[in-house]
Amino acid sequence: MSKISPDNVFLGLLAAQSCHGYQLLDHFRDVNRLSSVWNLSTSQLYSILKRLECKEYIDGREEESVDAPMRTVYWLTDKGKTRLDAWLNEPYPSASTRAIRTEFLSRLYICRLLKRPTQDIIAAQRDSCQQHRKDLMQQRDALAAGAGYLSLDLRVREMTVIMGWLEIAETMFNNIRTK
Repeated sequence: MSKISPDNVFLGLLAAQSCHGYQLLDHFRDVNRLSSVWNLSTSQLYSILKRLECKEYIDGREEESVDAPMRTVYWLTDKGKTRLDAWLNEPYPSASTRAIRTEFLSRLYICRLLKRPTQDIIAAQRDSCQQHRKDLMQQRDALAAGAGYLSLDLRVREMTVIMGWLEIAETMFNNIRTK
């Protein structure tokens, strides 16, 4: 399993608009944006920006401001655009609860910000969860009654709830699109 980080979210934010660090941080501090999804400090933000710049996904330039100190404005590079598209179009997203709570919700947020459709992202997540649930059921059904069985049964039920929640997300985003 890959490490879950907001790196790709930054790429999406910079695809929407070139900006400086504090403008990016605003997305992670607003409850109507990403504050419920990610808990991000200022030092983490600048560490991520440095990492993305080293990987040549973003570039930046210092600019003067009339009423503030020098700031670095960042933008997405062609390499960053390619990475962002790969992330948004992930065919087999993780079915872990944590990845759904962070990566999936972030993909939806970025798609809305970029005015891209969300149907394929939701469909890929649903397919991944359905397969994961099926695999868990097979593992569970091969066990005798006991703690192992109950552990897998809990995870099967969790996937069932998540799949119902994905239907709600799909309906919500379809309604937003038609307004």
